[in-house]
Amino acid sequence: MEAVLAAARQAGCVAAEVFVKDGRGRQVTLEPSSAGEPPCRLVSRTREAGAALRVVDRDGRAGFAWAGLGDPIAPADLVDAARRSPAPGREPAPAPDGLAAAPDLAPADGLAAADAATAGVAPAMVRALELDLVDPDCLRSGDDAVIERMQEGVAEVGRSGEAMVEIDRIVVAEASTRFHFATSGGMRESFERTLAMLSIALVPAAPEARAVVEERTSCRLADLDLAECAREAILRSLPEREAGEVVATGAAPSAETIEIVLEPRAAASLVAALAPSALSGGFPEIRRPSALTLYDDAIVAGRPSSAPFDGAGRPTSRRILVEGGRPTGRIEPGGAHFLRPSYRDLPASGPAALVVAPGVRVSGQMPEGASGGGLSIRAAIIDIAPGAEWTVRVRRGDFWNDGKRLGPADGLFWEGSPARLIQAVSETGDDPRWYQCGPSICTPSLTLRGLSTWRREARAGI
Repeated sequence: MEAVLAAARQAGCVAAEVFVKDGRGRQVTLEPSSAGEPPCRLVSRTREAGAALRVVDRDGRAGFAWAGLGDPIAPADLVDAARRSPAPGREPAPAPDGLAAAPDLAPADGLAAADAATAGVAPAMVRALELDLVDPDCLRSGDDAVIERMQEGVAEVGRSGEAMVEIDRIVVAEASTRFHFATSGGMRESFERTLAMLSIALVPAAPEARAVVEERTSCRLADLDLAECAREAILRSLPEREAGEVVATGAAPSAETIEIVLEPRAAASLVAALAPSALSGGFPEIRRPSALTLYDDAIVAGRPSSAPFDGAGRPTSRRILVEGGRPTGRIEPGGAHFLRPSYRDLPASGPAALVVAPGVRVSGQMPEGASGGGLSIRAAIIDIAPGAEWTVRVRRGDFWNDGKRLGPADGLFWEGSPARLIQAVSETGDDPRWYQCGPSICTPSLTLRGLSTWRREARAGI
């Protein structure tokens, strides 16, 4: 890495960085077979070791190159490949925000004065230990032990799938990776991270059921509950149930007499739908306080999205995007967290992980005395259609009254502005859980009050 940076300086580059990744992994796939045949088991192992180089020339143009570790390429040749990376006859690409704006990328004279052996020593390894990113048991379980554990998901689908869905595949993957990062500004950092991923894909075995994929990630395989993941996938895939007589066809009780509780998986769908506006600064203004507080958090312990520094070498942190339902920040190009999925990728602004603060309560959302006798809806799975008017639809939920389940609320829906939806969040639970709904999302259950009116779809059977 030091030789490559020295070659970049000698070639007249005003800024450069070298990113080295050395990792190994295993993926186990289980595909149940039909007609009583043994399931298909596939095990693959990978080794990924490579280096990426980014440079900026005197005209502010960026170049990029990469090479596998061990490839017979001299540092000067790698620098030359980066400088020539734009296609012949085309204008070279401008420097990406992550490289042009990074404060630790120095001009050539600063680079020449840097002591490569001692400059820029920072406590990344210490921060990595605090973030708890390494599972010492990663990749130590035998293949048969992993497959035996995957059978938990198969058993759960058999118990709870109501013979309406079948497993297409279950995938468990583990990886252990060490990262090294060096810049022309003197930064020298390294850290290690392990990754565990679980994916369950279901396909319909009966009319109206849906094909779904449910995923989980963590730094530890032991943290991934296959049975829980299978249950969430089943709820998303099962057809809607015929509604009971709790609510007459047409309209539900008004929002003054009913509340809706979004269980964590349903709440994650809502957060995922709100995320684009929250990240871009286009979050709607609300008139009264909400219990919704949302963070972009790159320092959550034990999460694969956390790291001591981001893809541009900047120290990571927690950033408030929404507080009390009101926007407080945004993800701006060149000024926020930088993601870098691979050493081949250039950094791009984006969220590390979206976290909803638990245990928040806003008083005064319900008119006094309008409790509705304890009538509520608990929604496990919802569908959301954003637009000028948003639609929130209960795909899987139940009516409850004073602790007793009354019957299905499937098919009930609400339409209104996103501002009304946000300010209706009057309480967040103490049951946060992690989901992969695009970005990593951690959210507790959300209690919504003040939304009127919930309606029933007028269709056969409801």
